[in-house]
Formats: sequence, C-alpha cells, structure tokens
Amino acid sequence: MNTAKLCLGTVQLGMKYGIQGSAKPSTEQAIELLLKAYKGGISSFDTASAYGEAETILGLFLSHPEVDRSKVEIITKVSLSAHNIARESIRNQMENELSSSLDRLGVAYVDGCLFHNAKLLSLQGGYDALLKLKEKNLTKQIGVSVYTPEEAMDALSLEGIGILQIPYNALDRRWDNTDFFLMAQEKGIRVFARSVLLQGLLPMSLVMLPEKMLFAKDVLNEFNAICQNFGVTPFEAAVGFVLNHPGIDHIVFGVDNLEQLGAYLQLSDERIPALEKAFRSNWLNIDHRILRPDLW
Repeated sequence: MNTAKLCLGTVQLGMKYGIQGSAKPSTEQAIELLLKAYKGGISSFDTASAYGEAETILGLFLSHPEVDRSKVEIITKVSLSAHNIARESIRNQMENELSSSLDRLGVAYVDGCLFHNAKLLSLQGGYDALLKLKEKNLTKQIGVSVYTPEEAMDALSLEGIGILQIPYNALDRRWDNTDFFLMAQEKGIRVFARSVLLQGLLPMSLVMLPEKMLFAKDVLNEFNAICQNFGVTPFEAAVGFVLNHPGIDHIVFGVDNLEQLGAYLQLSDERIPALEKAFRSNWLNIDHRILRPDLW
C-alpha cells in the first residue's frame, strides 16, 4: 500500500492507552517496532510531551545508525502545565516545553509543533507564542489538535497554521457536514486524522465490549454487518475508509506490537465505493458518546 499517508503515533509506546489498555512494549520492543515501520516506508511519526516515555523512545530510534533524520517527519505537541499564565510568560513556557521535547528527541527542530488542545488558542498571546517557535526555527510548521469541527473551523481562520489533527472515523458524519475539508485544502493545510479505530472500539469483538460501552453495541452490530456484507474485516473497512478520504492527508495510527504494525503495512489500496457509500449513509444521528472517548 501507499505508506506515505501513514503516520505512526507513539502514545502506545510511551504509556498504556486505549479502551483495552494494552501492555506498553519495552524500550527495545518499541525501537524494533519503529525501525520496522521506517523500513516499511513510514516516515511520519506523531508524539507529545504528555505521552509518557514516547519522546525519549523516539529519540533513541532517531539516533539509530540506520535512520536518516532528514527523511523522517516528527510532529510533537505542547500542552502548557498551567492555564492561568501571564501573557509575558507564555512564550517562555512554550519555548521551554518544546526545548525539553527537542532534548528528549535528540534533535534541533521538529517538523511540526501543535497545541495539544485547541482551548490553548484562547490564551491571550498563546497563538503568537506558537508562531514564535516557528520564527526561531524550532519547528518547521505549527498547528492544532482539535476535538470538534467547531474548534477546527476556528483554527482555520488563523494565518500560519500548517497542520490540523482531527478525530475522524467511519462512524463520524460531523466533519463531512461542514466545509472543513474544502477550506483546509484551499488554505494548503495538511489534515491528520487520528482515532481512526475509535481507540480500538471498531475492530473489537462484541463479546469483549466493556459493560460501560454497551450503549455502542447496536451501532457496532450495524458496522460489523456492513463489513461482513462486503467481505472485509472491521479493521480493513475502518482504516480503508479514512485512508481513501480525499480531504485527509495522513492517518495517525497506534500499535504496540509488530503484528499490529504488519496489519497496517499489508493493507490493500483497493477502494470499495459501495462500502464507502454505505458508511456515509448511516449513523447520521449517532449517539454522541460513541464519538467521544473522553466520555467513556
């Protein structure tokens, strides 16, 4: 498949993550996984200072003699440790946080630095401080990780944004009901889609569904029935749907073992238009809790 659209997220390498709380791989296993991804054609990696040991592990990977830093794209995120920050100190705190990330990564710059939460844009002087990181050549591009279409549309109005990271999956109709993708394309903004598997919910066997998630059972049954009708697995359908979306430049995916990584590398590029149509015509009024892992 075309691995250029794949961006390997590293949260699962730095901490336990996802609805199933998979075990975090050892440092050695994580580096082996990153090398396999790199040799398999994946050159984009997503991380953050909030992802436990992820940046440190990614730094060890980047220092490996088989890795060419100039051919690797690293995107990280700043969170800011406090929200009631004086305007004059925001710039210093952001620069200090990114500098710490650069130290852990062992690099002089990152290819993208994002606000980890769009709410940080409301800080007086926050966006100017983000721009200053680019002016100082600490990052090539700046951007925002958002949760809702409304946050994304607000971010689109800002000059200088180069990357937007959004949650998007086969069940989510919110984004396609706005002009977001068209506007992002017109502005030359790269769109990264995360939560493509809804933190592992979409490919999960229903017998493993936690009791607290039973509100999603009917929707997952419908999703599985459509996949079965077209002869594809829920994993193949969920990832393929987002990969083939014309408004999405990259998908951010997470894995914690080589078998999971291999499943992505072996995905077919074949499109199934009828399957895509079936997905788009369903779940128009879905329970919003299903699309919000923060509510699980």
